[in-house]
Amino acid sequence: VVARSLTNEGDGDYEITLKQVKVAAGGGPLTPAKPVLASLVPEEVDTWSFVAETGDYISLLVSSDQFDAYLELFGPDGELLTSDDDSGGGLNAALLDFSIPEEGEYALAVSSSRPQERQGGVYEVLLTVTDAVDLTGQLQDGQSVTRELKAGDQHTWTFSAGEGTYVTVRMESDTLDTYLSLYDANGELLFLNDDFLAKQAVIANFLVPRTGEYRVVARAYTSSETGDYTITFSNTNEELPLNFTKPE
Repeated sequence: VVARSLTNEGDGDYEITLKQVKVAAGGGPLTPAKPVLASLVPEEVDTWSFVAETGDYISLLVSSDQFDAYLELFGPDGELLTSDDDSGGGLNAALLDFSIPEEGEYALAVSSSRPQERQGGVYEVLLTVTDAVDLTGQLQDGQSVTRELKAGDQHTWTFSAGEGTYVTVRMESDTLDTYLSLYDANGELLFLNDDFLAKQAVIANFLVPRTGEYRVVARAYTSSETGDYTITFSNTNEELPLNFTKPE
């Protein structure tokens, strides 16, 4: 075990703990709000199941510090509905506020996004189910809003846009490593960004595929971060130049 700081400039006290834990192979039923610890065998796929109703919003988080997690969600008929690699920050996979289209049993497949490297190890999977999305606010063209993000929080913003227009969203902060994810009304991940401008996240000139409602999730790269951020939204008929400056 090699313990060091992320950079050679850091120094200070730290605590290290070692313990043995028995972890079962992954797969089986999931219970909402109850995280499950499991072990992924290299080159294999763990399949989890859960029941959801029409109108539910589900979130899934697959986190591990041992491999690059990848998730796939399948509907009651076995159809692949969506997938994700790094929306959970770092190498973690996440699906946020996905709108359940029909009642039935759904399957979550967990694997490594780098199977050629024979990755595997211990991971945690967490399912949450709600009947409504907690919205932070509605974004309008030219709007710039400042909010406080507390540790472990994420803010969900909505906006309406027409097909063929361009959407640009900036999330800037002096204290946070910002992170943005863009979803359609059905919860399908369309775009994500972490470090477009240093530690500032930008969804730049996203071409809207169809007229409708969209959701932007704003959060910090790591759950322990806290501080103020400013989110800026533009919806234009032409692409914007990318020489952004911080809002005053």
